[in-house]
Amino acid sequence: MERHLKDCHLGIFDWNGTLQDDVWLIVESVRFIFKHFKTSMPSDLEQCYREEITANFKEFYYRHGIPRSVTPEEMITKRKEFLTKHGQSANLRNDTKKTLAICRGLGALQLGMVSAEITSVLKSTLARFDILGYFDKVWADVRNKHDAL
Repeated sequence: MERHLKDCHLGIFDWNGTLQDDVWLIVESVRFIFKHFKTSMPSDLEQCYREEITANFKEFYYRHGIPRSVTPEEMITKRKEFLTKHGQSANLRNDTKKTLAICRGLGALQLGMVSAEITSVLKSTLARFDILGYFDKVWADVRNKHDAL
């Protein structure tokens, strides 16, 4: 891998489902939000979530029955509550630390992360896995990754 990265100057990573193996946990947080707001959810929730979710997450929920009177902040609060309670059960993907260490070892390669994850959740999880120090910059709460990049 080092041979392929030697001419790179910047590495950008995503978090959920990329470095952290947590799609199942995220789907459970979505289920928790639907249950909290007493809204029926799609029977194929995981597939719908994978196919439809974007950084404009509120539209996913509204499209599937969460009332528009529920604010994005209320949804984020419920998600944060769920992840605070259950987030410890998610793990890094295999070889995440090894990959980051190789990238960091290249010296001139700067590493960044762009994620829609809640800032406090992301930073505490990166610290828990002892990988926060690998990143030169972490952008969280990003709703439009294209603009962030």
